[in-house]
Amino acid sequence: VLRYWADWDEPTIADSLGCERTTVRSHAKRGLDRLRLELEDLR
Repeated sequence: VLRYWADWDEPTIADSLGCERTTVRSHAKRGLDRLRLELEDLR
């Protein structure tokens, strides 16, 4: 949400949450993948 809604970059999110950039990247990818699946079900 922070990456797309708040327009934060990966380093800012990682610093804010106290995690690695790779963690931010993988969570964003998993979230988008899940959203795509949910949206496909609506079709």
